[in-house]
Amino acid sequence: MAGEPDDVDAMVEPVVPSRYRWLAGLLAAGPGDRVVDLGCGTGASLVQAAPAVPGGLLAGVDLSAAALARTAETLGEAAAGLAPPPAVLCLQADLKAPLPLADAAFDRVVCHNVLECLPDPGALVAEAVRVLAPEGRLVLAHSDYDTLIFASEDLALTRRLVRDYCDTQQHWMDAVDGTIGRRLADIAGRAGLRVDDVQAAVVLGRRFVPGKIGWGYARNLVDTLGGTGRADPADLDRWSTPSAAPAGPTRPTWTAGWPACSASPTGGRSCSASTTTPSSVVECPGDADRPMGPTVRRPTSR
Repeated sequence: MAGEPDDVDAMVEPVVPSRYRWLAGLLAAGPGDRVVDLGCGTGASLVQAAPAVPGGLLAGVDLSAAALARTAETLGEAAAGLAPPPAVLCLQADLKAPLPLADAAFDRVVCHNVLECLPDPGALVAEAVRVLAPEGRLVLAHSDYDTLIFASEDLALTRRLVRDYCDTQQHWMDAVDGTIGRRLADIAGRAGLRVDDVQAAVVLGRRFVPGKIGWGYARNLVDTLGGTGRADPADLDRWSTPSAAPAGPTRPTWTAGWPACSASPTGGRSCSASTTTPSSVVECPGDADRPMGPTVRRPTSR
């Protein structure tokens, strides 16, 4: 990706444990399996996959050294209680380039919320196929940011936020395609893979407060647009504090213009945000004559 951000939290989508548990389940990894996450961020998917792979390998690949440091710490904790504990590998690499990984090195590969940032998403998928072992499984997943929903009485303003978040290229991204999630199956097919399953999940956040998904989306966008004069970072804090919520029907920024969400009994303002995350599961069968699903075939690139 274009560059390593100064603040790793600015580049990592808000972590929703239920989503990462879902992705780990789609991997269907087992004891001894070698699992790699391409664009691992802070390691949320690998942490959820860890209990299934005692004696295996958990590998995270990312451009950000800061993100990888967090991944190493969290994976070390997750693996410590397993017998035997899986090995942990954290590798800094640019996902636009060929992966520094051997052919057929991994039984399971996952790539989540990465492809939109790359100028050639198909190249990374081809690399994922290369490092996938025979009979391995690849899980591609990506939020469809055009389907974000924010609950507010200002419909025009929330539509603007969705459009801006979907279409804005943040400083660490080489490209932006916020609707790529709906095309994962086509991307996998062009890589010579037969799609075994396609699923979609809805992630719901009910409060607009720090640490929740809606606030995280807005914070990332404010950080990105603040230097352009299109958004004031201070608006995010002002809006999320009920006593300081700005008034008036017209506001210069979308964060300042959301005073209409209902008050939360636990403090802060209550607002919901949700998005769909399509996921394609593809498998790479080996040469052995074993029962396989009818939608599984060897990639043409092998």
